[in-house]
Amino acid sequence: MPVNPSRDRVMFQCITFERIGEIKRLHPLVYDYYSDHLSNRIDHLADCPDIMQSFPFVHYLTIENRIVSTCLAIPDKVSAYGNTYPWAWAGALMTDPNYRGMGLATRLITEMAAVLNGRGIAWGGVFSTQRALRIYKKLNFIIPGVANRYLFAKTAVPLTSLFYKENLCVSLFDNIYRGFAKFFMSLVYKRKAAEMIEVVEHGPGGYTNAFVRRDGMAETASFYFNSSSAKMNWKVSSTHNNVVHLIKDKAHNRVVGHIIVNEHTNTRRIRNMCPTFTVMTIMDYCMYDDADDYHTLMTAVFTLFRKSKSDVLEIISSSHGLNRFLARKGMLLMGGMSFTFKVPEEWRWDNECTKLNNWRLTHFDGDAYSFY
Repeated sequence: MPVNPSRDRVMFQCITFERIGEIKRLHPLVYDYYSDHLSNRIDHLADCPDIMQSFPFVHYLTIENRIVSTCLAIPDKVSAYGNTYPWAWAGALMTDPNYRGMGLATRLITEMAAVLNGRGIAWGGVFSTQRALRIYKKLNFIIPGVANRYLFAKTAVPLTSLFYKENLCVSLFDNIYRGFAKFFMSLVYKRKAAEMIEVVEHGPGGYTNAFVRRDGMAETASFYFNSSSAKMNWKVSSTHNNVVHLIKDKAHNRVVGHIIVNEHTNTRRIRNMCPTFTVMTIMDYCMYDDADDYHTLMTAVFTLFRKSKSDVLEIISSSHGLNRFLARKGMLLMGGMSFTFKVPEEWRWDNECTKLNNWRLTHFDGDAYSFY
């Protein structure tokens, strides 16, 4: 087990996008560290609408020519106070297991934020652990709050597998729960309302037509991130798991909104176990004509969920209106996605930025790890 390294043994370095082509020569440690995925990440980042040549992409710490902690950044823009500011989302923060408990993650985040702020770029991140919360509080970062995570399971298998090892018990409880879930969905999923809309999967690639109406919409939040059609196209293309669905009004034969869905296998540990089940996450959404039409939105969401093979539906939202709607409909509040940031001092933002209700925040806004 290494001894606690002195400050002068720990070296911080960052790589800007303009130097990526020289990474093998200038930063061989990073080249070797990310050798399996670096090329694809660079190609994808090059297509990001918010990329700048001077953008610091890779941040890392070394001890005696060994990478001990690393963090990547994704460029974005935030609109606030009538202006647009450059923003960087931190993601894929990792520390060598042999060097954990030495404050290296805190050191890296501190150095990373200082570099970004020094270049006039805000540092932003999302997290869900108490350990991360302690770090950001210690660094005096702004923590506006938690974007609520709502869950609904249509089968009991994800939970019963944690408590019952006999298949008979799991099957019995699951059959009872499915009856309850079907009744619950009938309360949210009104058949007559569902017959008035159609949810259509957008074809792969070229999603501009799905997002172009969003470009001209006025945002209701005081602080919001780049959701232009170009940026949304880039985000959706990050993984084949992201699928765009259009919400169509049958009566008027027109598209009234869209939903971006990601179906994936659970990787979260619960009670020191990692139960296997499939999650449908609503990554982002937009209603074009009536931003507060949560009834149509959720009817479309449950239409997808009922037809899918997913066991659990997950929605993360900072919208007070949507959260209130989901709570009224009985969806289960299970933690959330905490949000933190540090902006350059010269921006002189006021206390309005410390209130989560003033921000528009979904999975697609803050989860930088989704885009690597």
